[in-house]
Amino acid sequence: MTVLAFKLILQEPVLVTAPGGDPNTDESQSYIPGSAIRGALVGSYLQNKSKGSLFTHLFLDGSTHFLNAYPEKDAKRMLPTPEHWKREKDPVRMGSDSDQDWDEKKRRVHDLTQKKVKATTNVGGPFMVVVGNEVFTKRPPNEVAVHNARNREMGRAIPDDDTNRSALFRYHALAADQTFIGRIVVKDTLAKEIKSLLSGKILLGGSHTAGYGLTEIEICDPSDRELILPVTAVAQNEPFFVYLTSDAILRDPETGQTGAYLLEALADKLKGKVKLIESHGRFGWVGGFNNYWGLPLPQTWAMLKGTVWLVTCDQPITVKQIEDIEKMGIGDRRAEGYGRLLLIPQTQWVADRFVPHPPKRIPQTQNFDEIDGTALKLLNEMNTRLVQQEVDRHLAVAVQEIQTGRLQLSNSQLSRIRLKVRQNRKDLNPFAIYLKGTKDRKSADDQFRKSRLTVKRQTLNFREWLINLAENPTSVWQEMDLQKHGWQKNGNQWQRPLLGKKAYVLTDELAVMYTIRLVDAVCNQAQKGGK
Repeated sequence: MTVLAFKLILQEPVLVTAPGGDPNTDESQSYIPGSAIRGALVGSYLQNKSKGSLFTHLFLDGSTHFLNAYPEKDAKRMLPTPEHWKREKDPVRMGSDSDQDWDEKKRRVHDLTQKKVKATTNVGGPFMVVVGNEVFTKRPPNEVAVHNARNREMGRAIPDDDTNRSALFRYHALAADQTFIGRIVVKDTLAKEIKSLLSGKILLGGSHTAGYGLTEIEICDPSDRELILPVTAVAQNEPFFVYLTSDAILRDPETGQTGAYLLEALADKLKGKVKLIESHGRFGWVGGFNNYWGLPLPQTWAMLKGTVWLVTCDQPITVKQIEDIEKMGIGDRRAEGYGRLLLIPQTQWVADRFVPHPPKRIPQTQNFDEIDGTALKLLNEMNTRLVQQEVDRHLAVAVQEIQTGRLQLSNSQLSRIRLKVRQNRKDLNPFAIYLKGTKDRKSADDQFRKSRLTVKRQTLNFREWLINLAENPTSVWQEMDLQKHGWQKNGNQWQRPLLGKKAYVLTDELAVMYTIRLVDAVCNQAQKGGK
């Protein structure tokens, strides 16, 4: 089999719609599917030649695989970002961390099969390429246009059209002036025929007459293997990654039902028993369009690109087996680019990666002139929303790190605490009085005296912890470790520069609100058994 690589340079927006979404909006996928590429090359072929046995071998019998075209980065074909790569959300800065250590913490990409991270965030865009020890990601830009559907009989749009043939609709298409790189896996004897089609202009996707789809295609040199990792044999029972570089439609070998039948598909190829260790991925619906029918294809349940499974096989896997699987793929509709995968030993796919440094920016506080009136009001509203979003994240992390397994309170007592703390949202003194009053009631006092929780590795009496929060609501900011996230304490107030020249100050009202939310969340976690 021969692997041919080619570039697609979009001269017009390209519309290759994805299933689902708003019925009045056609939203393009973030890549160019292999089925769209095959359809465009079929059109180019039929301009000069007629159908026959050669046409069938090239396009119809499934022996030629047209892979998806993904965004280009420095002449490399990007790949879907692996689902087991994540960054830590709001990492905690320790006192011993230097500026370089802190920068690495924020940029580090973690392999979730080797390190568990509580609060995670995505590496970046849906496509990535590794350069050295950095992971560059990209999200292809879209172009949005509003179009007017015409009544075909009248030849124009008409108001109050009873036939519903006159309407406004939107296209979210891949923007022009982008470059994508695709690949075609073809038999050696047919490579010359396919190669002759990989130059000139083609029309991709839909709505060609509306100014969409014009693309320049040119051939380029393929890399030996994507990810620039050598093919390595896998020993018996050695863990290895199965990384889907495209959506895969897999079926149960007995019932034919589509689903998560990756182990069965691999066992058939490897002639051994494949065992799952860990999985990271998503499922979704995939579809398509048949120009001959003029109808969409039936939607099918598939494992989505970027899915990563860590598995073992009870038989050794040779380099030849890996090369054959990677060239031919697995599952249905492989001729349209589905079912592409890479097999990588766990020790070979190094997890120590970083996202690149963000571009340096001048602090926003230096770019604001004196403002007042409506502009000042809007600025304060924007600051408040930014702070609430950030503090919400810190609150979620703080609750996760509090261990409530030693609370001896009944669910009814926990519900009473939640009700009492929410009764007065401006003053927590009544809540503190209620807590102190539990010492006078033997049944409640017995429960509180035995109740402990672990906060930052310190075991504390639950009632005393609640009383301290009620009497000193601003201590909630220490519970969230705001100082490690750039906030500074000025007297009794916490502040931080945001938008505008003046630092944003956390008010006492905010402290009361987040104290209520912290107490409520901890009690809720205890009622659910610490989950």
